[in-house]
Amino acid sequence: MGDDTVADAVSLRLAAAIDAASRVTAERREAIFGDDWALAWATRNRIVHGYAFVDRHIIEATVLHDLPGIENAIRLQIADV
Repeated sequence: MGDDTVADAVSLRLAAAIDAASRVTAERREAIFGDDWALAWATRNRIVHGYAFVDRHIIEATVLHDLPGIENAIRLQIADV
């Protein structure tokens, strides 16, 4: 994410994805996020409300290291439907 515009766009998409996840049942959220749901929601709030500067390196690390596991958990939940 070398470009600030790209980082900003990714941040907003990430916030939208977390917001969408808030609309599934608590059981599904638990299966997808485990104990990290509160952290995910806090990240969404920081992005959306601008509580504090969101370091683009944190967003990049989230995309690279956290999203693959979340994507896999979502795929497992979809297959379970």
